[in-house]
Amino acid sequence: MEIIHEGDSTTRELSKAIGESLDELASCREFLHRIRADGGNAEFFVGWFFDGNRGDLLNCDLLARLADLRIDLSFDVYP
Repeated sequence: MEIIHEGDSTTRELSKAIGESLDELASCREFLHRIRADGGNAEFFVGWFFDGNRGDLLNCDLLARLADLRIDLSFDVYP
């Protein structure tokens, strides 16, 4: 399954895009747990492209949602 959200830094915060994706994945919770139980993994890949200095806060609630779905978080940052 692949969910793609695109947007530039002036229109969408990274944390908001991740949260929206997790909303879509919430219905797949049992499936994602089975993948992990069977020795597999699920990864949320973020390719973050930006000019200059940028940042965002991934708060504990957002990270807890990732953990609840058993999804790892991976970043590739392209300054």
